[in-house]
Amino acid sequence: TPEDVAFILESAAERERLPAFERRVLLLHDRQHLPLPEIAVILRRSVEEVRLALISARQNAEALVGRKRTR
Repeated sequence: TPEDVAFILESAAERERLPAFERRVLLLHDRQHLPLPEIAVILRRSVEEVRLALISARQNAEALVGRKRTR
């Protein structure tokens, strides 16, 4: 119905104004029908992966700087 289309478009517009993190939670919840506790586990895992990647990148950068200094 036209009301349904208007509601869907309005919802999409509202979501576009949300931060990416919140949009991701809503997408996981809506599209994959995951309960919020499972989504929390997925997001915690993602945050940990990013944290470890940043630590690794910093260590690699420090190693590169150290090698340049010793040349």
